[in-house]
Amino acid sequence: MRGLFNADSWFWQRMNEVADLILLSLMWIVCCLPVVTIGPATVALYYVMLKKTKEEADEGIWRLFWRSFRMNWKVAGGIGLLFTALGVLLYVDVQFYAQAQGTLRPLFGALTVVGGAVYLLLMPYMVGQIAWFQNTVRRYFISGLYLVLRHFLRSIAMVAVTVLGLAAIYYFPPLIILTPALVALGHASILMKIFDRYATASDSDGEEEETPEDEA
Repeated sequence: MRGLFNADSWFWQRMNEVADLILLSLMWIVCCLPVVTIGPATVALYYVMLKKTKEEADEGIWRLFWRSFRMNWKVAGGIGLLFTALGVLLYVDVQFYAQAQGTLRPLFGALTVVGGAVYLLLMPYMVGQIAWFQNTVRRYFISGLYLVLRHFLRSIAMVAVTVLGLAAIYYFPPLIILTPALVALGHASILMKIFDRYATASDSDGEEEETPEDEA
């Protein structure tokens, strides 16, 4: 019982981690409200989670979040708007599929499945790369597609994490204050294992840090 009131106990450490996840989720939600800031906010969320996964979160999550938000504003803002627009198009396609009849229904269904799969597979790699590497937008897309194929099982695992997160919010909406950061943490734990492979290969060659597109 005495350990329950110890700030360094296992229980309170876990409670602090949950509180951090809730704070990050709320910061992300608030920053996404203007829509144009969805990209920088999502990259900042992933940046903090990658740092925590790497055990390099030597600063508070508040400072880490806003540092990444400012640093990646331009690139993340443009890509964020692009993915937001693609998400809207997928939603419209789903609506057409629900109302379509005859030969058009399979067409809209195929577009939904293919478009949704590409969207869910590519998005975590795009966000993770922007948060962790410095590169051009073109390189982010090329290496993102390469990583989807090169690490396909892990890509599927990240899609599963995303779907579980969306399902959790759909069936129990209050979880929205926790799920965004939890999904980002799940993605970050997978992404860091992938990113570390390229950094390790680069270190063994005595070169500068290698980004995924260098191997591609």
